[in-house]
Amino acid sequence: MARDFSGGSREELQKTLLDAAALGQLSVLKKMAKMLDKGEGMKKTIEITKEANGAGAFHFAASYGRTDICRYLIEELGFDPNFRSDQGKTPLFCAAQEGKTGTLTYLCNSGADPTCTDWKGETPLHIALDLVRLITKLVDGRQDKSIEFLLPKRIVVDPESYRGTPLHYAVAYSNEKAAKILVEHNADLNKVSNELFTPLRMSIFGGSLDCTKLLIKAGADVNLCCPLATAIFEHSAETVKCLLEAAADPNIPSEVRLNDYGMLPIEIAAECREKRFVQMLLPLTSQLPTVPNWTVEGIINYVKSPAFKKKHEIRRKEMFAYWKDEGGQAFRRSEYLAAINFYSAVSLLLDSFIFDNFCQLIFNTFKPSTSELDIAMLMFPTDATIFANRSLCWLRMAEGDLALEDAQTAKSLGRNWPKAYYRLGAAFMSLKRYEEASQVLLDGFNLDPANKDMEKALLEALDCMKKSNAL
Repeated sequence: MARDFSGGSREELQKTLLDAAALGQLSVLKKMAKMLDKGEGMKKTIEITKEANGAGAFHFAASYGRTDICRYLIEELGFDPNFRSDQGKTPLFCAAQEGKTGTLTYLCNSGADPTCTDWKGETPLHIALDLVRLITKLVDGRQDKSIEFLLPKRIVVDPESYRGTPLHYAVAYSNEKAAKILVEHNADLNKVSNELFTPLRMSIFGGSLDCTKLLIKAGADVNLCCPLATAIFEHSAETVKCLLEAAADPNIPSEVRLNDYGMLPIEIAAECREKRFVQMLLPLTSQLPTVPNWTVEGIINYVKSPAFKKKHEIRRKEMFAYWKDEGGQAFRRSEYLAAINFYSAVSLLLDSFIFDNFCQLIFNTFKPSTSELDIAMLMFPTDATIFANRSLCWLRMAEGDLALEDAQTAKSLGRNWPKAYYRLGAAFMSLKRYEEASQVLLDGFNLDPANKDMEKALLEALDCMKKSNAL
């Protein structure tokens, strides 16, 4: 018996249409489109029917490998093979992410562009690796099939997004199989992303000794961006040993952690209370003139000295001002990726401890504790602006969730600062969380009733909330 849809609301019909695309139910999709059509035609009706995140029927069909639906949309309705979602993703992105190689083949043969980027600068190859944390839990290797399919298409193997190249992605999530495929297709082993991170460093942050060995064997530079210091920070004895065996030079100062600017790996090891690393590095490191007692105990005592701590505290404050200014200049040039990098470098200086690395900001959102924020506020009273500015950069790169995290941090630091409320409201708006946006903007407006931008944003949020509730 045929299903009766006549009593459904418009919202229910729209959901049924999207479900039909995902399930491959072409007849149901056609019926829903006819019922929803207000005279604009089937194609337009399907185009404007979207989920909350901006994905439509074409994207659902590609995600679930419903090639017949894709064929109908392209060949009969005339859909553009590169039809974008609200986030700038094409159906090819969706098929790549889910490893639907049959649909990938059809889309590419129909004119889909495998080099296109979304609003974040990511390509289908990035997306094929974006869920690599799940790949390790999947036995069918769906995304790996996407990678193997896309690479022979003569696409650029090193497209860079704000999170680096596909090789950065693969090794950061310990996906040795994907990394091996990329290396075999001549991925750049020494590509420096965000001025700080090479694939080798990312493999160390990812905790994959196998990926680290793979990159070293393939010819990665073991001294670029001081991966030895990174291994020490990560307390990885096996990685430190591996790098030293590969001729990593312990006499090259580390510049990857701004609060340890100019420090040798052995100094970092001593400050991290890693006596075992100091013992490993001592016979390979040239004696520092500032450390007369060149022994394991002498080096450990040196980094505890008031003179050492004072020197690096002064350097930390100098670098805070420098990177904040660099971030502002990059933002004014509309170089949002560079600005995020500079602001993130500043955020590493916000307290006397070693915070989580920037890679956690770009792969897993960084969220300091309340006590850490209180310490940071005492050390740098203006640091709320760092998070507020970086929140705006994330917004410009269509990263609403990361913008929200930074805006919330800015509000926690600048409890009575109207701009923090404005940034938080903007982040909620980008995520279509209109009620929360309205409330926080109202709070901000109460703090600064003369702020015209706040008033305008509040009225817009209230209007969107009203329209959303009316649906």
